[in-house]
Formats: sequence, structure tokens, C-alpha cells
Amino acid sequence: MENQTGTEIEKYVKRQYYLMLVMAICAVCVLVVVIIAAVILVPKMSQTLADIDAAMENLNAMLRSFESTMEGLAGLTDELGPGLQSIEEVTAGLQNIDFSELNQAIRDLSSVVAPLAKLFGR
Repeated sequence: MENQTGTEIEKYVKRQYYLMLVMAICAVCVLVVVIIAAVILVPKMSQTLADIDAAMENLNAMLRSFESTMEGLAGLTDELGPGLQSIEEVTAGLQNIDFSELNQAIRDLSSVVAPLAKLFGR
């Protein structure tokens, strides 16, 4: 019976050795795949990061340009302030005009000027 137990133990040890060998081979395969992926992906990632860096620099340049444009517009608004105020005053004045009275005044003036125009031959 001891012999049979020793045989069973030897059988389990051989099986354990075989499975550890399979695991080692699998680990080596995974390591090879990781190394190959790193060799392939690292240059691509490096290029991608360089492209992202260039894009960020372009965005920063555009942002600086936009900021200077906004500052210029703010200065232009300050310069146009009095002109805009006078336009608002003119608009308010135009809204206060009574156009029906203005039309009546033009008709009255026309009726007075028409005889004078006939007198001078026009």
C-alpha cells in the first residue's frame, strides 16, 4: 500500500511539474506578446503624444490671438462709446417725432410755396 501511495504521489508530482511547465510557457508567451506590443505601440504613442503637444501649442496660440482680438474689441467699444450714445440719442429723437404732424406741415408749406413758384415761373 505504501508503494501505491508513493506511486500516486509521484503521479501528482509529475502532473504538478507538467502544469507548472505549461504555466511557465504561457507566462513566457504573455511576456513576448507584451514586449512586441510595447515595441509596436510605444513609437505610435510617442508620435501621438507629439501630435497632441503640437495641437495644444496651436490651441494656445489661437487662444492668445483670441484674447488679443477681444482686447482690441474692448478698446474699440470704448472708442465707439460716445458715437453709440449719440446714435441712441438720435434714435430716441426720431421716436419722438410726430410724423402725422410733420406730413401736415409739409402739405401746408407746399400749399404756401406753390403760388410763389407760379409767380416766379417754376
